Amino acid sequence: FYPLSAGNKWVFHHSTVTYDPYPNYSYQIDVKEVLGDTIAPNGKHYYKVNDETIWESDVLERVDSTDGKVYRYYEDPTLSNEEYVAYDLLAEVGDTISSYRMGFNTVMFTTMYAETSFEKWGLIKPKKVFEEYTLHPPIFSITQDVGLDSIYSYFDFGETYITLKGCIIDGIVYGDTTTVGVEDEENPIATSFTLEQNYPNPFNPSTRISWRS
Repeated sequence: FYPLSAGNKWVFHHSTVTYDPYPNYSYQIDVKEVLGDTIAPNGKHYYKVNDETIWESDVLERVDSTDGKVYRYYEDPTLSNEEYVAYDLLAEVGDTISSYRMGFNTVMFTTMYAETSFEKWGLIKPKKVFEEYTLHPPIFSITQDVGLDSIYSYFDFGETYITLKGCIIDGIVYGDTTTVGVEDEENPIATSFTLEQNYPNPFNPSTRISWRS
């Protein structure tokens, strides 16, 4: 469910909509990539991962084959072996786990609440869906042999959708792994328009109205 190997790479569409009060959309590309491996100060073997879908984009991760958990190295005196659980790959529907996908937090829990299937690029793989206990609970899913494939979260006056558009797993390319975003294009196509408040208001005899795309 969580293939860690040097050279593996995941490319995500990241779209955010804010309501202020009308919908305003923004888009970007997030990349997650396994850069290599290393031995951490605790003596354990980890992979170096740059992950733009989390706050701490550079992390050290390992999969423990004995308990099916993904551990991250983190220097903290309250942690045994200076690591915490990021994912529980053996969780079953209804299980609640002390885990922290976005970064170490002593009071965060995750529940696996569904098991579905991932059907894309000719693949049909089992997928586990999790929800974190936070102020605005994010929902994310992990697919067997693919890894993290989606994240949804909401916040005050908005929502964020992160979906896998392509990946490279053990040298095999699935989907679209280009990292060119809208902001990189020479002549991007406008995907939304905003009409600003006129000024002055009230007016007589003329006013000014600004707009942007």
